[in-house]
Amino acid sequence: MLASGFVSYVGAFDQQLREKLWKFQWTEDLKARHVPMTESSDPLSMLTNEGKNAVMIREGLPSDRISIENGSIVSNCKRWPLIIDPLAQGIKWLKQKEEGNVDIVLQLSQKNWIKVIEGAIINGQCVIIENLGSDIDATLDPVLSRAIYKKGRTLYLKFGGEEIEYDPAFQLYLQTKLSNPHYKPEIAAQCTLINFIATERGLEDQLLAKVVEMERKDLEEKARELTTAAVNYQMQLVQLEDDLLERLANAPDDILSDVPLIEGLEATKKTAKEIAEAVELGKITQAEVEKAREAYRPQAAEGAMSYFILTKLFAIDHMYQYSLDNFNTFFEKSVLTAEIQDRLQDRVESLRESLRMTVFTWVSRGLFERHKLMFLAQLTFNLMKRGIIGEDQWNEEQFQFLTRTQSKTVEENPLDWLPNSAWIAVCALAEQEEFTKLPGDLVEAAPRFREWFNSISPENEKLPPDWAGLDRTPFQKMLVVRSLRPDRMISALMCIPPKTRHSCSPDFLCHSVPTLSTVAYLHLCNSITTIIIITRCRCTFCIPMRHYQLMPHLPPCFLRTYHTVRINANQRQHSRVHLQCSTLDHAPHTASYQS
Repeated sequence: MLASGFVSYVGAFDQQLREKLWKFQWTEDLKARHVPMTESSDPLSMLTNEGKNAVMIREGLPSDRISIENGSIVSNCKRWPLIIDPLAQGIKWLKQKEEGNVDIVLQLSQKNWIKVIEGAIINGQCVIIENLGSDIDATLDPVLSRAIYKKGRTLYLKFGGEEIEYDPAFQLYLQTKLSNPHYKPEIAAQCTLINFIATERGLEDQLLAKVVEMERKDLEEKARELTTAAVNYQMQLVQLEDDLLERLANAPDDILSDVPLIEGLEATKKTAKEIAEAVELGKITQAEVEKAREAYRPQAAEGAMSYFILTKLFAIDHMYQYSLDNFNTFFEKSVLTAEIQDRLQDRVESLRESLRMTVFTWVSRGLFERHKLMFLAQLTFNLMKRGIIGEDQWNEEQFQFLTRTQSKTVEENPLDWLPNSAWIAVCALAEQEEFTKLPGDLVEAAPRFREWFNSISPENEKLPPDWAGLDRTPFQKMLVVRSLRPDRMISALMCIPPKTRHSCSPDFLCHSVPTLSTVAYLHLCNSITTIIIITRCRCTFCIPMRHYQLMPHLPPCFLRTYHTVRINANQRQHSRVHLQCSTLDHAPHTASYQS
């Protein structure tokens, strides 16, 4: 009952809601109704086993629990699975899983897709429909609802206005890249919705496997061997049990007279004992391997954090969209370009700094100038929140004060030079433990505070003596700036990274983003790189010669071809030069440069 409810209803939710449903609501409800059940029942253990998990992982499914749950739901559901898959992890696994069985992969934007699906239904083929939008064509309703009826011995289905034969071997998988699709209620009844959006913990496990494979290939190979051995042991035990049950079922009335059966029982018992010993030894070795792998987890955790920051940038501008595959490319580049260190701890720190700088540089190149500081602030605050930089300056309540406008009923402002809004903000800040004396000190030391208040750049000036110590905690000093001089917040924000130097590379702290003219970007790309130079000039085809200064500095391994594109005069009279740099063994990548 628990497993069937799990397959039917929880697939559309994230990990937190799934656990809340089956562990704290359904399980407790079953216990309250005195339904007999095993203590600490887990629906996942009923839907899959170690052998099936290993097969799914080998097919490309991530090894975290949420992904295993998704794979189990796809394998066990009776309704057509509709996977919510913005990162394309689910569709990759699905194609690998059904390799050899998938006959048709299509999109509803293709021509004649109705005829294609009609042929698949008649011939009993497997179909994958990719990139569904928020509205699913009504033509598919009979297929999704399985509106099948029987005439004689043949099954029929009305599809596309015609009555066609239905082959029971027909299979259908649906996939959407929308992260939060809104489908009509009928879809939830006709399909099994499965949320393949990666969690931060799940992505962390994937990145950990990737970095360990690159840094300690022996460890990752050993982990795979142990997993494979454990799966083989499990399968062997199942086979032994099946053989034993079959012999017992076919045994004569006098079991003791069946010598082969007795010998088989002894052999099974001996083999089972050997397997149990091997499994225990494997568990010890597995624990040692996991302990060695955990040393690299800080870098994997920071990588997962960075990616999920990138996924939220689209809220600033819809064009800021980053694929997981692209992020993985730069993650691997950061490992390859990290400084070599003898000590493991120093090496992990070097990996983290290399990742930080690589991601920051890569993303900043594609951001508008006004958004670069926002991205830097997000990275900095998240690193401070995790205690990676800032020497334990983080305080969640103070951060909420920083990001939200404070309103509070206060006494009349006693200072004629201080705006009322600033006095209200100071009184609101006084609710924080470290700032309870600030309003009183502001009144008592009014001349000194007024001098600081009237300075051109107060964020760089020392506060009056009693509060001068805030220079050592720039995050808290920014709260004072936020209250008294909110117009200087951008400058104060730019002062945060350079002052939080603990465990942070100097290059990252210098938030000036290198331009594409440094050609350093080309060394980060393992691909065909296209540089688009856009110039604003009066003539329709005029390329300033200074742009060609890039070309002699390109790596000699790049083959260079030049293409020009003439833009119509009513399109702002832009002219473009495409510089295509290619290597023989890598896939395409595109960058752009605007002058």
